[in-house]
Formats: sequence, structure tokens, C-alpha cells
Amino acid sequence: MKWPFESISASDVSAMPPALRLKLDGAIALAVAQLGIGLEIAAKPEEGKREQAAAIVRAASAEAANDPDYVAVRRVSVKISAGVAGYSIDAREDGDGGQIYLPRKWVLKRQLQADKLFATTARGMSMFPRVHEGDTLIVDTSDTRHRTGEVFAINHEGEFTLKRLVRRVNHWWLHSDNPDQTAYPPVMCTDRTITLGKVVLMQAEHL
Repeated sequence: MKWPFESISASDVSAMPPALRLKLDGAIALAVAQLGIGLEIAAKPEEGKREQAAAIVRAASAEAANDPDYVAVRRVSVKISAGVAGYSIDAREDGDGGQIYLPRKWVLKRQLQADKLFATTARGMSMFPRVHEGDTLIVDTSDTRHRTGEVFAINHEGEFTLKRLVRRVNHWWLHSDNPDQTAYPPVMCTDRTITLGKVVLMQAEHL
């Protein structure tokens, strides 16, 4: 298999100290797994074009609330509960201020609507190493169209989860990014799998 990384060579990885090599193992395993199931590995971003979520997401404050250059997005803890139509989302403030703020230009550039967005905190390790416990994720509830390889907030049989959608053998599957596929195996979507929205931004708590 061709070495899939443009920014670092196989020999560079082999020469790394064990501690640093360990940190890369998860990312390397994920990339190889993506190649195996036919997902495209993202191209290296152009210099200066990559946006840092930490610089985009702004914590709630009186100054942020009164800044016309920013728009408010509700920060919630998502609870799936039984409802008349099968399931409904009970969104409650998660205790971290109730709102975050995103640059208005950033939202408009992506043709997003602030009232269709919500921010939530990642739980569990199913999307490691891309997503860590405690990371803040922005979900666009207006975008539920399935696209292979992209990450969505999902209500799967009454459980709220974040998964990468993959189309295989005429079926949609929920994939975890965690390279431990024994602990986090792919799950086929059913008629009780409801797409809540696409993840459009992540603010990482770990580098």
C-alpha cells in the first residue's frame, strides 16, 4: 500500500521517540482504515487556509452578546426521549454558560443559520483520535442529507451519538473513527436511525 501521508515520511515516523510515535499510532491506524473502506483521505490544507476552532468559538460574555460581529449559538446537552413521532430531542443547557458565539462572517460564508445550530460536548471515545472527550461540537440541524465520509449527530435507536456515515453494499453504516474496530464496530442504519444534523465545527480541548 502506498504511504498515504504527504507531510511526513515513513522513515521520519520510524525515527521518532517511542512517546511521540505512540501519539501518532491512532491517527495512522485511522488513515489506513479509511483507505481500506474506500474513504478519501483529506488533502493537506493550503498554508494559511486552515481555521483554528479555538480562535472561532467565543465564550459567552456580556461583551460577546453585544458584539454585532458575532451570533449566539445555544450550548446544550442532548437527551433523546420517546415522543409521539417516535423520538424527540430534549435540548437543555449543559451548565457551561448556555451559549457560545461564532463570527457572523464565518456563519454567513457557510450559508448557516444560527437558530439551526447547537453546540454540544463530545462524550466517549468512539470518534478518537479526531474527537476527544470534552471537545465542543457545532451541529447544523438543517443539514441531514446523508453523504459518505462525513460526521453527523445521530439518534440511533434512542441513543444520541456522533458517527461517520459510510455507504457500502447499498446500505448506510455508522462508523467510529476509533481504530479499535472490535470495541467500536460499524453499525448498520435502521429505520430507527435518525440523522439530527451535520457536524460543521469542532473546538478541540486536546492537541
